[in-house]
Amino acid sequence: MNFNGLITLKCPKCGQGNLYSGFFKMHNSCTSCAFKFERQEGYFTSAIFIGNFLYALIVAPTLLIMSTLDIAVWKIALTLGLFSTVAIPLVFHYARSIWLYIDFMIHPE
Repeated sequence: MNFNGLITLKCPKCGQGNLYSGFFKMHNSCTSCAFKFERQEGYFTSAIFIGNFLYALIVAPTLLIMSTLDIAVWKIALTLGLFSTVAIPLVFHYARSIWLYIDFMIHPE
């Protein structure tokens, strides 16, 4: 697995083409090697589970630490709400990238 390509959101096949053409707009296929990203309808459904797991890895420790420090509930909610506005788009991008790389390892067509 090309870990650098996964982190930089590049094509799992060639490692050159970008996965995204905009903030939330994903290319249909690689601009370098023409590898098709979404192979069928609902292909990225599994990425939702990966995204939820990644988000939980971020939020759970933060929530536990803030709760342990006896911080007021409204401050915890505000902190996690503001943090979520930044984290959710990143999680969205990386969840899809991780799913593409996992699926490419299994089915490198």
